[in-house]
Amino acid sequence: MKPFLLYKVYEDKNPGKGLNEDELTEDLNLSVIFQAMSQKDKFLHSTVRSIVLNSLTDISTLIYRQKVLQDCLANKAVTGRLYSIATDALNEAADYVQNMQPSYSKIISTSTKLMNSVALFESLIVKLEKLRAISRQAENNFHSEGFSRFFNQQASYLTDEFFMNLEQHISDLKYLSEGGRIIIGSGIGTGMKGKGHILRRISRYTSRENSEKKVKKSAAGNEIPLDNNRLANSAREMEDAALIHILRLINYFNSSMLNYFQLLRYETGFYLGCANLHTSLSEINVPVTFPVPERISNRSLMFDGLYDVSLALSEKKKPVGNALKACEKTLLVITGANQGGKTTFLRSIGIAQLFMQCGMFVPSAYFAANVCDRIFTHFTREEDACMNSGKLDEELLRMSSIIDLISVDSMLLVNEPLATTTEREGSEIASEIVTALYEIGVKVLLVTHLFEFSEHMCHLNLPKALFLRAERSEDGSRTFCIKPGCPLHTSYGEDLFNNIVHLDDKR
Repeated sequence: MKPFLLYKVYEDKNPGKGLNEDELTEDLNLSVIFQAMSQKDKFLHSTVRSIVLNSLTDISTLIYRQKVLQDCLANKAVTGRLYSIATDALNEAADYVQNMQPSYSKIISTSTKLMNSVALFESLIVKLEKLRAISRQAENNFHSEGFSRFFNQQASYLTDEFFMNLEQHISDLKYLSEGGRIIIGSGIGTGMKGKGHILRRISRYTSRENSEKKVKKSAAGNEIPLDNNRLANSAREMEDAALIHILRLINYFNSSMLNYFQLLRYETGFYLGCANLHTSLSEINVPVTFPVPERISNRSLMFDGLYDVSLALSEKKKPVGNALKACEKTLLVITGANQGGKTTFLRSIGIAQLFMQCGMFVPSAYFAANVCDRIFTHFTREEDACMNSGKLDEELLRMSSIIDLISVDSMLLVNEPLATTTEREGSEIASEIVTALYEIGVKVLLVTHLFEFSEHMCHLNLPKALFLRAERSEDGSRTFCIKPGCPLHTSYGEDLFNNIVHLDDKR
């Protein structure tokens, strides 16, 4: 039994750490987003981080997740309860495992192991009953294929007969701790040793009844007193063999259920994290929408009202949104005024692409784009005293590592490259790199102040290139809107200088 809330066909796709997860997290300011999604829950944090940073390209799976998420947003309380049940089950199991750890100071008998396993078994049954109760109460409020399958599965497996049988087994097993007996079938092997021990049944006689029987001694003579040490040892061996058989069966059930609860916590945890983020954004009154993922070969990017969700969460207000229509474009070069919103614009696209490719909503009024096999970022880094080489070498080294991994179906977001060298040298290097990537069809979005580079690329009149520019009002103020426009000779750095001087004069 598996939840099937993330995938139509289950695969063990709990991903490990990706090669560029740290870079994506730092460059796109994802830590703020993960904190809002996890609400200080460490497991939620690791779950949403893992799923968001490992993009999918199968469009049917992305749509499948979108529908499940829509159900979760409409029923956040139920999603939280499913997550809590799975978490409680796993926490109780962790306590059980801790108590059963062998050590030099204690020897745990087979019967003790069995009783502890039965206790865990009983605890998991309680969790399954809670799961069934939720399913019966909430199934009419969920409409996605994923949840329909989930609730149908509960109805098929978690029947009244199923629980009645389990309760009977638990009742029988409890007699062992109350002085009951186990009836064992066994054969005689070499040297008159027992072999092939099989548990026939568990007798419900109590220890008091057993004592009375020993006094009376059965007339049939079918009971043998274990006064002899060898007989007692042999009996204990037979008992352990039978108990080990029961222990294996119970542990198999416990293990299966714990695997199920692990998956349920992981899958519902992702959707609960999305719902937490949705609540935070609703409080700021910013729009979200479910995107339209397109085939990997389409090379499209269209949106309206797209904003940087990390900025919205940090400042607790609605940022300026942007619109774009870039069909069949593989190169976007963004220039314009300093502090005009270029980096924020680039970051907003990267975040939206990641959200789309894990099945989430995106922070905009409309968003459609082709899926990419991988997303890379190359943003400027602060000076690091630990660097063994210059800033330019560090930039080129990071770019080289990206080039080694990038494919024709990847997306690369570049922010202010080669700003630490001369205009001419930086422009020449940037032109060579970007031209090579353009020729093989990689989707590149680049923010730059290198005028020689941007002017050179603009004059090439590349059919799949689009040039954008950060707006500046006549009074020097920034609108933070990014619109189509050719590169200008200036980034209006004097506006910043005049603003600083004006502030100093006021002081």
